Amino acid sequence: MELSPMLLYMVTTMITPGPNNLSMMYLSAQHGFRGALRFFAGSASALLVKVLLCGGLNVVLADLLPPLVQWLKWLGAAYMLYLAWNMGMSGFRKPSENAGKKNGAGFLSGVALQCLNMKSWVSSLSLFAVYVVPHTTAFSAIVLVSLVFVAIMAVASTIWGCFGSMMRSFCNTYRKPFGLVMAASLVYCAVTAVL
Repeated sequence: MELSPMLLYMVTTMITPGPNNLSMMYLSAQHGFRGALRFFAGSASALLVKVLLCGGLNVVLADLLPPLVQWLKWLGAAYMLYLAWNMGMSGFRKPSENAGKKNGAGFLSGVALQCLNMKSWVSSLSLFAVYVVPHTTAFSAIVLVSLVFVAIMAVASTIWGCFGSMMRSFCNTYRKPFGLVMAASLVYCAVTAVL
């Protein structure tokens, strides 16, 4: 496994704005970071289950249909390019005034959001299709990568929760460079995924 691009992919997908990070930022602003911890715990728990399922699904597909791994690899790279395009263009769009407004700071709200969060479903599937399964299908590797992915998510959510208003101000001030740097990171990940 190529650790450097894989970790960059994980960090980029987890630190960028998405339903979970925006909700964590909003809930922390509304209820304080401690008030948002139940939501955080639900979201992290659901992500761990989701990532393990995606890892297992990729292994099953790789064992049953080895040629499918190559297609999944290209699909994952295409998704990264799609994300890169959206991140790059986000700096040129007006920020949505209501982005990230979710009600409910409870555990089940975190689980529900994570279950419906398409960004993390596709990110999780792509992570294993591109970076793990082509190199190993060992259960220990699936678990380790899943735990690292959730740990990165926990750090990212903590950053968004603790520094929500500061991050919002920073991102609004430097939207274009931030979006372009994130987009360039994902393009790098996509290129290394298929080479």
